[in-house]
Amino acid sequence: MKKVFFGLFTLALLSACGGGGQKAAEKESREVINLEQSTEKLEEVLESAELELEEAQSEIDSLLNGL
Repeated sequence: MKKVFFGLFTLALLSACGGGGQKAAEKESREVINLEQSTEKLEEVLESAELELEEAQSEIDSLLNGL
């Protein structure tokens, strides 16, 4: 009788833990992809801001040279 309960408990434990790993991995993959996309967008915004800053500095320099 103890063997039956132990066997049922073991099967229940294995079935409860078995399917969650793949779903968790898929969720983590989606999160990683979202994070990479956000990082790429942030890099694009930073590059754009740097270009705008360089243009503004160039314009300021040309105005100061005109004085």
